[in-house]
Amino acid sequence: MRCCSTGLSPGELQALDARLKRIADFWNGLHTCGDPDATTWEVLESLENEVTECLYRSPPNVGCAESLTAQAALLIAGFIDP
Repeated sequence: MRCCSTGLSPGELQALDARLKRIADFWNGLHTCGDPDATTWEVLESLENEVTECLYRSPPNVGCAESLTAQAALLIAGFIDP
């Protein structure tokens, strides 16, 4: 059972899965939209690699992955400079 191996309750596991899905949906959507608007693909690819590294840690650093994903969103919107 997954909740036993992670030490998370079913509710916590569901919340974690939702957080991971939001991260994956953002990056998957980004690849399908085409134009990175106010930033470059190189900058976004670097952030995506960092997100991947965060999620492959044991245990995964979901908070860091969320922060980097938010940073990517702000770059695309032009609210921060690369």
